[in-house]
Amino acid sequence: GDAVEAMCKAVHNLVRVLKNPQAVDLSDPNAKYLMEVLPPKVTATAAKLLEDAVVGRGGDQLEWDERLGRLLQTLADLCGSRLHPGARSLTHYVFGNVLRKRRKNEEAREQLVLADRAAWNGGRGERDLVSLSAIPDVIANQALDLGGAAPPELWVEAISAAREALGATPRNHRMHPSV
Repeated sequence: GDAVEAMCKAVHNLVRVLKNPQAVDLSDPNAKYLMEVLPPKVTATAAKLLEDAVVGRGGDQLEWDERLGRLLQTLADLCGSRLHPGARSLTHYVFGNVLRKRRKNEEAREQLVLADRAAWNGGRGERDLVSLSAIPDVIANQALDLGGAAPPELWVEAISAAREALGATPRNHRMHPSV
């Protein structure tokens, strides 16, 4: 709760600084640290905090967590290639998990797919099995939310996503994104 809210405010301030670099005195020796070194560290730390904070909570309890997840996506984008693919994957995974717990299934699914894509890193990394295995659940939740109006294709998609998760071999996946 409180730690997530505090981290949310800190990330928000860092995002503001990074989006407005002309406000930073680049002759200051700390400017390089603030603009290049600190953002990836904050991103990874905030993602880990968010991952731990959502355990056992759901729904409206995760309002601040969702805000932090959204800010983390912006911060990760601003980090660019300075952010390790595993850390980038974790930002997508934890945000996807928050969205899943808030029943924002379509958006959750997008984030989980992005988590796997970031970890896979164009075939240079490993598949993100945690994210891959959550995708069928999210699709099934979408179908359940639609009730009798759920098209059969949605269930086929859930089964297909489950098969993809099961098909990720130990050689090409990690159990959890490493930061």
